[in-house]
Amino acid sequence: MDNHEIATKIVNDLLKDSCESVILAACIEEKFLRQNWGRAVPISVTKSGEVHGRPVIIQKRGVDIYGQEKPTDTKYFTCKLCERQVAANRFAAHVAKCATRSRRARPGTYV
Repeated sequence: MDNHEIATKIVNDLLKDSCESVILAACIEEKFLRQNWGRAVPISVTKSGEVHGRPVIIQKRGVDIYGQEKPTDTKYFTCKLCERQVAANRFAAHVAKCATRSRRARPGTYV
């Protein structure tokens, strides 16, 4: 045998051993995962937009993560204590603060 054949045989043996080690490690990991978590099941989306009982997160412009259109107009309410216009999503917090302020300022007033 010449040097080229010997080098080729050594490289082939090293590659074979490396490949076998990688394949064995992958098989052991797969077996471990299947014992702990079961077999992988293909995803099936239901009509309600759920995958295995979890809602699907939608990634489109103009809709929230559940696929509902984002509100374009904010509703405003007038506070009866200070007569300010307050956005609906901040109204409860505003009334709580406004009521404590007005009670300190004017005892006897109610919400």
